Amino acid sequence: MRRLCGLFLSSMLLCAVIQLPVCAAVLPSTEVAEDVGNGYRFEIPGIGGFSANGKNGETMSVGVITLDQGLQAQLYRDGEAAVFQNGMAITENGVYELRVFRETQGTPEDFGIYRFQIENNYADIGAGGRAEIRLVENPEMIPEYLPERGMYRYSFRSGRYFDTSVPVGGWSSNQIRLILGQGVNLYSARRDGELTVPEESMVFREYGSYEIGVRSNELGFEGEESYKEDIVFRLFQRDKAVQYDSISAPLGFIFHSCTLNGERQELSGATVQELRGDGEYRVEFLKSPLSEGEAPHLYTVEFMRDTTPPELHFSEDIYSGTVRKNLHFSCEETDAEIHIFKNYQRVVATGGNISQNGSYRLLVSDRYGNQREYRFLMQKTVKLFTPALIVIPLLLLLVGCVMVAVYWKRHMRVL
Repeated sequence: MRRLCGLFLSSMLLCAVIQLPVCAAVLPSTEVAEDVGNGYRFEIPGIGGFSANGKNGETMSVGVITLDQGLQAQLYRDGEAAVFQNGMAITENGVYELRVFRETQGTPEDFGIYRFQIENNYADIGAGGRAEIRLVENPEMIPEYLPERGMYRYSFRSGRYFDTSVPVGGWSSNQIRLILGQGVNLYSARRDGELTVPEESMVFREYGSYEIGVRSNELGFEGEESYKEDIVFRLFQRDKAVQYDSISAPLGFIFHSCTLNGERQELSGATVQELRGDGEYRVEFLKSPLSEGEAPHLYTVEFMRDTTPPELHFSEDIYSGTVRKNLHFSCEETDAEIHIFKNYQRVVATGGNISQNGSYRLLVSDRYGNQREYRFLMQKTVKLFTPALIVIPLLLLLVGCVMVAVYWKRHMRVL
């Protein structure tokens, strides 16, 4: 018994000396969706999910993994830590292990594991074992409109393609859908410059400017050319105005017409149109060039432009810099926001009236972000002589004279 206790105490002491790490509670990732054409969907109970282009434990030529928002990961290659960036293409040969956990965890205690292997001849290609691959970035492509699906198809010279519900570079106030054909892989997705995780169905619903990066034939298995395309489009809110000074034609289109508040505008050029005024715009783009026998196809965008900030109207002249009377202000735009600062402190002006001396700064803005600023100094003049100050002494003097006269009449003798 003493020997057992001694062994137990010795083992505890040894663990304390070498500081054995505490094992994390590993939660296995579980595939919950079938192949959706672009890869597989995985869910980690209690943590979240991610998408990958291969099954757990599968050997691939290229690995692409996209984490859901709020997740981060640590990547290991052949047992050593490797660099991982959400949505990047993993091409180096090796056995990989990806540990996925929540961003809120400083030290990941619970994580899901996704294992895969990369095997390709990329190194041989780089060493000259095959013809050098030429990367073609954003090649010129003419879309093919698919009326039965309401989609635009862009094809690389290799025959690989992707479909979009709006032309590349187009605008839409409705959700936008992207379909990647076989052999075309997603490697990055950004909204307003920030990394984003597309929905599994590749439907984009949040407003903003998108840049979706796709690649085809990255390793040269289909020839000597590799393709990279940045698919850009803008999803805007129809009831909100834009402040752009120009608009560009989508890929494979030219300007056909432009109207402002129903009046036809002169076109600035074939691919760029200057926006010269505020109001309701309707812009039509014509697919160009047309293939032999193809009917003309128009793509239309309607939007509102507003770059003019609201105005305040004042009862006194504030542009001289100094106001010497009580001031009243008003705004014709009922939805405008007005912020008032007196001596750098936020104040409230009831009924649009300002009566106290001080240094004022007024900011008025509309719901589109247009803003106008006013500055002035209120320094009301103090009048030393007013009608009241003149009349009251005269009345007092008159009353005094009357009282003296009465007193004189009653008490003084005529000598």
